[in-house]
Amino acid sequence: MLLAASSTWYTAVLFLIAALGCHALSRTHHVADPAQKAWNFARFVRGRPAEVRTGIILAAALYLTGVIGMEALGAATVSAVGQYSVPYLLASGCEDLLEMVGVIWLIRTLLAA
Repeated sequence: MLLAASSTWYTAVLFLIAALGCHALSRTHHVADPAQKAWNFARFVRGRPAEVRTGIILAAALYLTGVIGMEALGAATVSAVGQYSVPYLLASGCEDLLEMVGVIWLIRTLLAA
């Protein structure tokens, strides 16, 4: 379970690096507050053409649906029927699928731009 949690955060970090660009990480030598990071990301998205902006928002929606929505569904499934059950394995598989599709969609959108 610890490996799955760490791979989720690793994917989230890769998503943000791809979205913000590596230069954003090299310019800051301190940790900015979350509101500033959200503002920077919003400025980044607003500055893109309409089709790229739509692709980034769709990728984020897919990824966050997997991270938040399916994770919650998986936790409820574990509580109801246990960790080693078919419903939990399906929820876990859907979670990972949505996360991967979100990242692939982001990469596709940024490469097409």
